Amino acid sequence: MKRAANVTPSSPTLSVYEAYPAAMRKRLLVLRKLILSTAAATKGVGKLEETL
Repeated sequence: MKRAANVTPSSPTLSVYEAYPAAMRKRLLVLRKLILSTAAATKGVGKLEETL
């Protein structure tokens, strides 16, 4: 079964994303989504913890 790849960033993580210029933030969030969706689709990957 697939897990949700749509994880809301924690407040500290979100503030770091918000500090980047819009164009860079958009690219970083695309990369983040790719990482989360890959983990969600990979058997054996447990719960992810997003940290800085």
